[in-house]
Amino acid sequence: MNSYLAPDYATVVRNYAAPSEEAGQLSPQILDLIYTQKLFKLYLPAHLGGVDIDLPSLLGILESIAEADGSTGWVVTLCSGASWFAGFWTEALVREVFNRSDACVTGSGAASGTATQTAGGYVVEGAWPYATGALHATHFTANCRIRTPNGLPVLTESGQPLIRSFLFTADQVERLPTWSAVGMVGTGSHGFAVRGLTVREEHSFDINSPLKQPINVGNYPFLQLAEATLAVNFSGMARHFLALIGERVESRVRGGSFTPEQVRYVEQAMSTQRALFLSHRDLFYKAVAESCRQLAASGEITEPTLRQVSSQSRQLAHTAREVVDRLFPYGGLDTVKAGTELGRVWRDIHTASGHSLLTFPF
Repeated sequence: MNSYLAPDYATVVRNYAAPSEEAGQLSPQILDLIYTQKLFKLYLPAHLGGVDIDLPSLLGILESIAEADGSTGWVVTLCSGASWFAGFWTEALVREVFNRSDACVTGSGAASGTATQTAGGYVVEGAWPYATGALHATHFTANCRIRTPNGLPVLTESGQPLIRSFLFTADQVERLPTWSAVGMVGTGSHGFAVRGLTVREEHSFDINSPLKQPINVGNYPFLQLAEATLAVNFSGMARHFLALIGERVESRVRGGSFTPEQVRYVEQAMSTQRALFLSHRDLFYKAVAESCRQLAASGEITEPTLRQVSSQSRQLAHTAREVVDRLFPYGGLDTVKAGTELGRVWRDIHTASGHSLLTFPF
């Protein structure tokens, strides 16, 4: 575990990972840690109730949490990521949402809702299948296609449907029991629906518009930010897996489970896969560091560098999955028994792989 997550905090997360999975949501002990450390407010600067942090440090925190537990890392990544939206809200709305210790914003990027224009706002209708941390969220965001008062679609200048984002309080949505995945069980990523809800104009926003509030890494491109923050979750889970499979293999070697020839083969495989993973992880962090250097120096990031961040994010996620799959069989059948930590990490990283953003290595 690296220095981005204090050892005692990491211990809390690891100790309550299994109870979180049993409960289908993060345990109260983990949530208390998240609230006290303001981990759902990583993009809010300190003067708005968050923390002051740069992107490399933020990525290090997310990776360390995911290394302690995949479900916790995923929830912190997605729910803290929603605090990035605060940059497009008025200061009054930011304080309204985040002026509580347990503030947690979740939501969906799918444009599966409609918002019909009315005087001073919209009437929103729709359902969204997945929202990480839905069971403890205080607010939800969702994307909707805009319609005129007579029901016609509103189009952009390029002729595409106009899509805007909306903010709801938890009591305005209906939670839907949709999360039944084999892994990432502790995320409680259930769906939600809104039925004919009137939403004020100020609770609608566009993340492609100019910032209204200064936020941490607010001027970093959203796509690459999303790719990088998800990639470090795969990296963290792979690091956790590598530590566990190493311990398991050593135990099996001591117990005589392998012939001398098999021991040499497995040790070579472990060494090769570790080196492959660490190489891609190093390239990823170098690409991010270069993008941050350019942004600090000139206020923008070159297109080749942005492509490199995207590429290295995807390669890191792909390599993490590949390494896990190549080494998992050497743990033996005990690793796939219900309730094992190694089995949980395996299920978590494969469930996370269903996220479309980092499916392919290119």
